[in-house]
Amino acid sequence: MMTVLGKATTFFVWGNNAIDQITNLLIPTLGDAQNNATNAINAAKDAKLAEIDQADNLYAKEKQALADQVNQAAADATKAIKDASTNDAVKAAESKGLDAINAVVVPSLAKAQQAAKEAVAQVAADKNQAIDGANLTTEEKVALK
Repeated sequence: MMTVLGKATTFFVWGNNAIDQITNLLIPTLGDAQNNATNAINAAKDAKLAEIDQADNLYAKEKQALADQVNQAAADATKAIKDASTNDAVKAAESKGLDAINAVVVPSLAKAQQAAKEAVAQVAADKNQAIDGANLTTEEKVALK
């Protein structure tokens, strides 16, 4: 059985622990939140630019157009983060910026190949239709196809 003094000591220790936990609780300042959000935007931008750079199926102009989209999204997000006046506004600007950066889609090689196959198939179908509509004999049409 604990004495009154023992109980008081226990409550005192608990109280001090609770005060220490509250004192040590880190509440990010607006500046910290802005720095963290800007770092997240820059990391996402760098990752997306690396993905674009590694896409061997894209021409330089296509890569540049995608990179411009990413850089613009990052710049817009960074400005919104800088202009934010609360931690919640910073978080919202960060989320919106990350969504905008991630919305830039780098076409895969498989998609590019499929698009090229479909384009070739359409050209062949158009050619065959033109041959069928031409004033040619059956033998000439077969030879042209």
